Amino acid sequence: MVLILHFRLGEFVNSTSKIWDATMEDHTAILGKEQQNIFWSDRRQLNALMLALATGLIFYGCAQVITPFLYSLVWALTLAVTVYPLHRWIQKRFKNKSVAAGLATFLAGLLILAPLVFVAAELVKEVRHAVQIVQQDDFKAKVQEFTQKNEKVGQLTNAGQLEGQLKKSASAIASRLPALASLTVWKLTEWAIVLLIVFFLLRDRERFEKKTRDLLPLHHEENDLIFSRAHDTIRATVNGHLLMALIQGILGGLVFLVLGLPGALLWGGVMAILAVLPVLGAALVWIPAAGFLIMTGEVTKGLILVFFGSVVIGLIDNLLYPLLVGKKIRQHTLLVFLSLIGGITAFGSVGLIAGPLLLALLDSLIRIWRHRTNPRHPLQEEEELEESAKQKERARGKSPISHATLAH
Repeated sequence: MVLILHFRLGEFVNSTSKIWDATMEDHTAILGKEQQNIFWSDRRQLNALMLALATGLIFYGCAQVITPFLYSLVWALTLAVTVYPLHRWIQKRFKNKSVAAGLATFLAGLLILAPLVFVAAELVKEVRHAVQIVQQDDFKAKVQEFTQKNEKVGQLTNAGQLEGQLKKSASAIASRLPALASLTVWKLTEWAIVLLIVFFLLRDRERFEKKTRDLLPLHHEENDLIFSRAHDTIRATVNGHLLMALIQGILGGLVFLVLGLPGALLWGGVMAILAVLPVLGAALVWIPAAGFLIMTGEVTKGLILVFFGSVVIGLIDNLLYPLLVGKKIRQHTLLVFLSLIGGITAFGSVGLIAGPLLLALLDSLIRIWRHRTNPRHPLQEEEELEESAKQKERARGKSPISHATLAH
């Protein structure tokens, strides 16, 4: 009996150990698979992290490469939007995209270069004329009379300090001529790059727009809102600035004519061209003219010109321009004014475009968020929808049709 029990107990122990060994093998196999899955999961995460890091580094490198040309890109985009109607008109007559874009770019460059060459030629001519006037005895007599009436200027002249200051200024200007020449070459190169970018933006406009729409995380209607607002803002900003420059030129020419200064029409045109510049602008003409009047004894006329130039010509741009642009892009005048001043302060001359453009894009993004959180808020107002429909019809070469006409 004892032998039988001992035999049964041995079989039970052997079977139990086999079951335990099998269970442990299964458990080890399961743990091995889990550890293997964890390993591969960690490896995939590591690969994703390395890919993200490589993408960030390459993006940073590309940003460093593109950063010197950001201003060129902004001006090129502005010029491309401005001359697009001209390009569309040329494209109807020349089916080749490269030829149409090349002609439009050439005309755009000509429109920019011709006024600058005209202004430069006139300035050189007037500088030579001014040098001849200064060398005349009549002018020297008037200057001497003026210095005798003004004790401070007379003391400066009698002390011989005026000649020394003039020599010092001349030497300072001469020392900066190489830097000025280098800056001029860089600016010409920069504008050559701008025109090159304009050519490709016009030729491959549809491709660039499609790529941009694909990259933006927006719906079709939201993309339409962003593109239409950006287009309208750039066009309104450029047209408003050109209109203000024309008004400043007309006012400057009129005050020159009233004060009896020679070449009123010519200098009015020069002031209109220079008024496009965000700093000084028309003041580059009327300040020397006022100084000339004062130095030749026409103090009253000189003071009138200073007052008219600084108050009327100078402030009309700051007051009337935000009103016109704000009405076109449907923004408050104060916001447009702040975006202009802030844009010029932050970005320089390109802030004329970047400031209002960023304001319009911010307003568009706020509308998108408001529409997504509450669909009852429309993305665009009825007037904006009609204007967008008109622009699309014009782009297709058809007559604009309003929503009311379609309803009938």
